[in-house]
Amino acid sequence: MYYKKLELLSTTLNNVDKELKENKEQIKILSENNKALSLKVDTLSNNLENKNNEIKELKNENIKLKTLVNRFETIFKRLVNFIKNKINKTKDNDKYIELSNELYSYGILSEKTVKNIKKEKEKNDYEI
Repeated sequence: MYYKKLELLSTTLNNVDKELKENKEQIKILSENNKALSLKVDTLSNNLENKNNEIKELKNENIKLKTLVNRFETIFKRLVNFIKNKINKTKDNDKYIELSNELYSYGILSEKTVKNIKKEKEKNDYEI
């Protein structure tokens, strides 16, 4: 009877030992997987931070470019108004019409802007 109990206990201990070894191997595999996933998370976090910094820089650059575009737009409008005023207020307005045509030929003024300037001259001629 003791022998059977001892044999059962021995079998049970052997089974527990075998199960512990299997579980230990499984724990080792899961630990390695966890380390790999942690490394991947760290890498992705760094990539995300880099992309967020890049987005921030691009937004700042975009704001600067918008400001620059607005500045040039204002300067361009002032130039066109200057030419219009010179056409309306000077005797040598043909020189400014010629200047506007040259600016058009170099692609500085659009056809629409030149036509607008010429309308100002015609309007001025009509009023005189």
